Amino acid sequence: MTSPPDPFIPVEPTIKRRLLTPRYRRLLHEQIDRAINLRNRLFTSPNNPLPDCLIIGAKRAGTTWLYYNMIHHPQIAAAARKEVHYFDLKHHLGPNWYRSFFKPAKPGAPVLNIEASPYYLFHPAVPARVKALLPDARFIALLRDPVERAWSEYMHSRQRGLEPLEFSEALEAEASRLRGEEDRILANPRYLSHAHRYQAYQTRGIYARQLARWFEHFPRDRFLILQAEDMQRNPLEMFGRVVDFLGLPNTTAMKPHWQNSTRGKPEMQASDRDRLRRFFEPANAELRAIASQEFTWGLSD
Repeated sequence: MTSPPDPFIPVEPTIKRRLLTPRYRRLLHEQIDRAINLRNRLFTSPNNPLPDCLIIGAKRAGTTWLYYNMIHHPQIAAAARKEVHYFDLKHHLGPNWYRSFFKPAKPGAPVLNIEASPYYLFHPAVPARVKALLPDARFIALLRDPVERAWSEYMHSRQRGLEPLEFSEALEAEASRLRGEEDRILANPRYLSHAHRYQAYQTRGIYARQLARWFEHFPRDRFLILQAEDMQRNPLEMFGRVVDFLGLPNTTAMKPHWQNSTRGKPEMQASDRDRLRRFFEPANAELRAIASQEFTWGLSD
């Protein structure tokens, strides 16, 4: 039986097309990831920096836009990739693996390191893990109207083949899909829940519960909580709030531009929208209380 080719040796294109079935590609990527992870754990210096600030979410609220504007600031350094997922999905790989994503600053260059993984806000084990490794960190939470956020996440999951149900059916199924998942996540650090990560359309919009978990470990003044709609309407003004929060000078070279990724996409059914508005009414009131600030969505519903 012929063994598969060495993944680190180039293969002729015609052979690639024949060999790289979806299953083979997945296995190949898993082996390469294991090799990279092992290298990072063994050979990363413990002197590599850790992030000073985390963008913790919410999902589908503009965190990618914010992150890529932030890293253009001359005193902000990015992780090697936007979503490192150390504190939620990769925590078992250890802090040296995490440090491998951050480069040491050049002498005399003041640098603030950041990372952004939107699942951090929702994952129940993350706040305690962050407290243990980054006790002095600061956090940015970008929150979006939970009704619109739920629909945006559903469409995103649907387009990626992660959601077989229609939206109303997925909302009905959510409670049973998520039943017991948080307990399993907390009991087993390597447990990965598809439903919790990709199909929690309503539950991810109950922001107060998620923030409350974080406030158990960090004081409220460590958090900048922003409304995504404000960021979209007044990007320069809101970006000024971000750099002020981080204690950095505002650079006039930055001209953030909001990318609207919802144009041309289907609209939510009115019945689903009304259902979600009713569902989120108490959750939005709870959010305003725990965050000690106003949010425009939900006030006129």
